[in-house]
Amino acid sequence: MSSLIVLVIDDEDGVRDLIVNALSLISIETTTASHGMHALNLTRENQVDLVVFDVKMTVMNGFEVLRKLREAGNKIPVIILAARFDRDDIKKGFDLGANNPVRKPFGMGSKLGV
Repeated sequence: MSSLIVLVIDDEDGVRDLIVNALSLISIETTTASHGMHALNLTRENQVDLVVFDVKMTVMNGFEVLRKLREAGNKIPVIILAARFDRDDIKKGFDLGANNPVRKPFGMGSKLGV
């Protein structure tokens, strides 16, 4: 098993499962959260090497999760997912410290990216 641990945050079970299954195929360990508050608790209590999350979620949106991570001094690399990115969303993500945006929907065989 890889020593890399990826936290996958999405309020859609199917998206979370798709990412987790894809990462498991290459032996990457994952942990999951269905909303931002749970995710923030996980980052405080566990080793996490990468965070992948949806921008639009219930309870707390992805940008708020990212803002809170960075305010706490957490420099975990972050990939943001969104069904629709406009330039303002991309800029906001990078300004908050995201490392890369990925457009949804995607499949395991698709080329990820915006």
